[in-house]
Amino acid sequence: MAATVVIDTVQDLGAEEVFDSVVRLRRRAIVHGVTTGGIGAINEVLTALDTATYSTYSRITGGAYNNLMLVSRTPTVRPGDPTVWDVELVYEPLDSEGQSFHTTNPIQKIILESQTTLKQITTNKYPSNVTDSRIDSDLAGTQIMLYHTYPDGTDTYTYTDKNGNTQNYMKHPRFPGIPAPQSGEISVTDTQELLTCSGIIATDSPWLKTAGMANHVNAVYWMGYSARKWHCTAANYKLHDYSTSPKTFMFHFEFILNKDTWDETAVFIDESTGQPPPNMVENEGYKTIKWLPERDFNSFLGVTFWG
Repeated sequence: MAATVVIDTVQDLGAEEVFDSVVRLRRRAIVHGVTTGGIGAINEVLTALDTATYSTYSRITGGAYNNLMLVSRTPTVRPGDPTVWDVELVYEPLDSEGQSFHTTNPIQKIILESQTTLKQITTNKYPSNVTDSRIDSDLAGTQIMLYHTYPDGTDTYTYTDKNGNTQNYMKHPRFPGIPAPQSGEISVTDTQELLTCSGIIATDSPWLKTAGMANHVNAVYWMGYSARKWHCTAANYKLHDYSTSPKTFMFHFEFILNKDTWDETAVFIDESTGQPPPNMVENEGYKTIKWLPERDFNSFLGVTFWG
């Protein structure tokens, strides 16, 4: 006779609710009639759960239950009766850590967790992503330029030196009486957004997944930004289930956002001023270097990220 399953016994049934939504649920199933001895009994217990009622208890929706999905099962034999097993069932939100990435699983959307901090950056350009009136729209993304007009030798300009003596300004040898240009540089704060994601991928070559993601930038529009704005800075895995075919591994990825670009810029420097000269021509005075390789994150992992 096959083992039978009863779920939702009164004992050990609990939940955690946050802002009117259950974010963690604990239930208990009792499996009767287990006949296998030793560690083989565990497989019989889990198989009984799979075949008898899995489709009805693996996912809970409606009301305060906001798409809860079964994330762990812990079977324990009843003391003194090896034919009866208690199984703790734990549920968490559908798109939380631990959900499958691989295409054989019906769940194909994973929520990324986000953490935003501030960072200090140095730049010689106006911001390129300005949508308000902080700067003129025609200056967005352009080089910061400063100008100063030196004496032309016809007027008398004086200053006091460190010894307290009055000295006359000499006319500038390169810019007498005309505005002298100079590139400006500022140190500002900007947001640093970090996205993290964990999930299960079915593969027999997990190292190819991490190698294909680590140190790559997004090749196409992704998570609200155009190509080459998101950088995968960490890609790790550990074995999840060796018995499946292919095997499954728990992967963890981290992505950092650069709102301008992760591309580097090589700039010509005027040796006389130590600054870039004004009005430089692209691909002559400065060149954009696309050093980091690209990857279509969604296509490569077979999952749609959303947040």
